[in-house]
Amino acid sequence: MTRTESTKKGAGKDEGNDKSPAKEVWGMMRMIVLVVFVAMSLSSEAPLVGAQETVLDFVSIMPLTGSRAFEGGVQEALIRKAVTFTNNRSAEFFPGSLLFRLNQISLDSGSQVKSALTAVSQVQAATFTVSSFESEVVEAIAPVLEELNIIHYTFSPSDALDGPFQTVTQLIPSEGHQGTAMAEIVKRFGWDYTVAVMSSSSAYGSNLLSRFISRSNQLSIEVLSAQQFYPGTEELWTVVQTTKKSLARTIVNFMDVEDMRTLIRFADRLDMLTDKYVWLCSDACAHHSIFVDETTGKVDYSLRSKFEGMIGLNYESGSGQMYEDFLDEWEKDDIFQFPGAGKRQTSFYAPYAFDSILLFSEGFKRALGSAVVTGPLIFSRQANVSFQGLTGWVQMDETGRNRRPVFNIVNLRRDSLASGFFDFVTVGKWNETRSMVFREELYNATGIPPSQKDVPDDVLEYEVERHVDMSLDFQFRDGSYNFPDLDIRNSYDYWSCQEKKEKTDETGKSVRLEKPDGQGANNID
Repeated sequence: MTRTESTKKGAGKDEGNDKSPAKEVWGMMRMIVLVVFVAMSLSSEAPLVGAQETVLDFVSIMPLTGSRAFEGGVQEALIRKAVTFTNNRSAEFFPGSLLFRLNQISLDSGSQVKSALTAVSQVQAATFTVSSFESEVVEAIAPVLEELNIIHYTFSPSDALDGPFQTVTQLIPSEGHQGTAMAEIVKRFGWDYTVAVMSSSSAYGSNLLSRFISRSNQLSIEVLSAQQFYPGTEELWTVVQTTKKSLARTIVNFMDVEDMRTLIRFADRLDMLTDKYVWLCSDACAHHSIFVDETTGKVDYSLRSKFEGMIGLNYESGSGQMYEDFLDEWEKDDIFQFPGAGKRQTSFYAPYAFDSILLFSEGFKRALGSAVVTGPLIFSRQANVSFQGLTGWVQMDETGRNRRPVFNIVNLRRDSLASGFFDFVTVGKWNETRSMVFREELYNATGIPPSQKDVPDDVLEYEVERHVDMSLDFQFRDGSYNFPDLDIRNSYDYWSCQEKKEKTDETGKSVRLEKPDGQGANNID
């Protein structure tokens, strides 16, 4: 078995990815990221499919003790559910006996890099590995896993994965896509002439800021101010003041959580949280954790009120009919056999663990027509794969390494409080799709008869489309659903010819100014 594709990995959001017993976790410093690694030996071309029975061994490495034991337990439980699901349906596409066989390694969530590196050696014979771990382990393990030719899936949204490593598949969209999505939302709703953007100085903030500016330039969005700041309240205060002085009314934020909490309080002091502004933020802010105490779970309603009207982006976890059907069963499952079961929800990243197994099986299924099925072949067959998973519709790109991005568009609303719901409400989606386009002129140039069913790749082109689809109206700062007038102008004094007196236009746009049609004041009509 050998490895095939490439993507890089590095630190990212919270938990990372890793492919072998040791796992990688991408430090977003905000969430736990689960990672699935397909651990296939890339150094040989050993076939995976046997003559009579095929067993695909893989390893699950989860923090089943320590502070993250529950999260790891739920992820591991969904992996076992995915194995059962895949084994039960394998007869649909595999003529012989096929078995996904799970082997489990438990690592304490407090284990350090040394422990993780030691664990890596235990998975060399596995077909693939599923795991989650601390973010700092990622960089240490990545080169080791690379040496062992272990292919893996990751649920880390870190853009640092698009680098030197050759064995990563991202099942969750990389976070940088949010910069692109935010620019397109601003353009879609006509807020593109009065924009200011602020970001933290972290890799997260810097990357999203760069992507936003790049897409804004392409869309002719007028960015009046782009500010980035480093830790320190004095500098942040200056950044917010500079943003206000720019007279921008659409305020886009790519902030780490603590920075955003401080910024919103400064904006309140500067009278920027009014119906004369539209505020938008990326996923670090667009979640109830921004105003909920992590220890007590208590909602800070005073802080929440400052975020009301905020429009944001965040990741989608479980969704769709398949997920609803899964939850019907999950509610009835034994909580001792499946940690986290017995209620109609899972942990955020657990559905990605389930879909990792499905993606591997889709690649495996598409490789079966070949004389010899190897690891690299399966990996290559993930290109342009699409299927219904627990995380919605999964569509991979042309490399098979990255999932086509999709984000929830969310809105923090007053009206949801009436029903006791204090979190952000999903009001739409932004997504990217890629469609195959047949170019008739290229096809005809080949001289292939029109009846030919197999269309050569060289007469096909691919088009990427991005969509903003809304299901609910936004609720803005003033509690209304009416788009605010952001065309704020300075007032000015003028002479009213009709009323024969001087007046003031407070809005700066209600009166049309005209030049006198005579040569002097006495000749004005």
